[in-house]
Amino acid sequence: MLKLRNILLMFMTLVVILTTANNKDYAATTLKDIPTKYKTEINYLIEKNILTGKSGDSFRPKESITREDAVIMVGRAIGLSGAKVKTSFKDVSSNSAASGYIQAAYKKGLIKGYKDNSFKPKARITKADATTLINKAFSLKTTSNLSLRDVSKSSAFYTEVNKALTAGIMYVGSDGYFHPSSALSRQDFTVFVARAKNPTYRVPPVVLPDISKMKPTGQYTVNATALNVRKGPSVYYPSVATLNKNAKMDVYEMKNGWAYMQSGNIKGYVSTTYLKLVQASDNGSNTDQPVTNPDNPGTDPAGPPETQPGDITDPTKPGDQQNPGTDPSEVKPLGQYLVTATSLNVRKGPGADYAKVGLLNKNYKVTVYEIKNGWASITYGSIKGYVSTAYLKAVVPNKDKIIVIDAGHGGKDPGASGNGLVEKNVTLDVAKRVQKLLEKAGIKVVMTRTGDTYPTLSDRNDIAAKSNADGFISIHCNVASATSAKGTETYYNSGGDKQRAADSKVLADYIQKRLSNAIETTNRGIKDADFQVIKYNPLPAVLVELGFLSNKSDAQKLASSQYKDLAAQSIYQGVLDFYKYIGK
Repeated sequence: MLKLRNILLMFMTLVVILTTANNKDYAATTLKDIPTKYKTEINYLIEKNILTGKSGDSFRPKESITREDAVIMVGRAIGLSGAKVKTSFKDVSSNSAASGYIQAAYKKGLIKGYKDNSFKPKARITKADATTLINKAFSLKTTSNLSLRDVSKSSAFYTEVNKALTAGIMYVGSDGYFHPSSALSRQDFTVFVARAKNPTYRVPPVVLPDISKMKPTGQYTVNATALNVRKGPSVYYPSVATLNKNAKMDVYEMKNGWAYMQSGNIKGYVSTTYLKLVQASDNGSNTDQPVTNPDNPGTDPAGPPETQPGDITDPTKPGDQQNPGTDPSEVKPLGQYLVTATSLNVRKGPGADYAKVGLLNKNYKVTVYEIKNGWASITYGSIKGYVSTAYLKAVVPNKDKIIVIDAGHGGKDPGASGNGLVEKNVTLDVAKRVQKLLEKAGIKVVMTRTGDTYPTLSDRNDIAAKSNADGFISIHCNVASATSAKGTETYYNSGGDKQRAADSKVLADYIQKRLSNAIETTNRGIKDADFQVIKYNPLPAVLVELGFLSNKSDAQKLASSQYKDLAAQSIYQGVLDFYKYIGK
């Protein structure tokens, strides 16, 4: 009898192991049809094991999401138990994979059933019901003064819709309607959950300029076959109208590559890339100078918005614009840099919407005079202009070893928190310990911050670009709604210059191996990601997540001076490994 029991236990253990392994591979690596526009948000949920795919390797973005699948996804996002249980609904069996999440959500008051005591798990969830579920799950409470075409203020779900729109999680359709009764696609619901869980993905609220108190900065025409007018300054906002080529408009404000304009009865935002100045105003504004452009790497913490098909058709080349920047003849050079791209446009101003004045080939050595917001003022022979710093590599004129250490967050941005710890404090503490070790070894250290200050993400990239350093290390801590999530991971970016990407991956691997072994945390490996401080950085760059502040075990270690010393020593040793690799 005992022998039979042991055999059964061995068999059950083998089944669990095989099932777990299969689910892990399936969830993390096999979704092939993820829409490019929402790749970041969807991959974020895959990484967090909130989204686990469907029917083999297909995500099926356009397929409607069911009520049970919606509850499962939200349940995983907020850490509800998924263990199968008997439910309060007659049509949700205890054998259902969704039973645990549905019952837990019901007990928390996140969902309700129908009058006949059913839940209708296989029915498509409506946009209104999804809104209510997400609002309750993530405790969204803020509202604003919104008027919607198809959701009156007396409607039963007006307040819930208002909360989601105000939070920047959902949006009004391109026709100006919310469509509360429509079914939601898997793609849209997944993006909404990602935005609810991670505020960096949310669409920021738009405060429209009061043009009744403003004078136009100038009159422009459309320099594309067709140009979308949007509700806010990004392709993530819905289109409210389309302007044809040569349509005239009055522009009242230009910022971050978007112009707020009026053309007849049409008001909204258009990309400055496809505008041509007809007549400047006489109110002293320089209308030829967009502050920056959404295609500019390094202007927004969440990364540049992706161009959406239909925003433009057959665009013509933007006209020349006045160069608003530095005159190289009046500034002392910062140093010499190599072009790492196969070919790199030189532009008249610091943005992708300025006219091209030249083209540089790979390994051309340019003189840099100023670096700001991801753009460098350069000269190369008779060519003068601006190039993106994402494709420049500093030419180090000596044999000095230099490393940039970035303590994540700081100042007004505390970062994550949990178990009595605040990320910005932990990262600065560890960063300073790394600094001491490196400097003791004769390695020069450039710190992005040494106190409780907040350099923007663009500032951190600019510091890296000006440093002539050999590498960049950004130190962070992780957090998750599920307190069981734990471990150490290190990110690099595989984009841009191939050598920089390869060196970044090597540096990440060296640090990750040293770190996870030394502080005895779960090794979550190295991962390719698009964080701004590593994606738009001209140096080999990595972002280290020391551990999860939301996990008691990881947090205890990160609160300990002994383990912070071990973490710093590991990063330091990883840097030494990297210098051996590059032969310096």
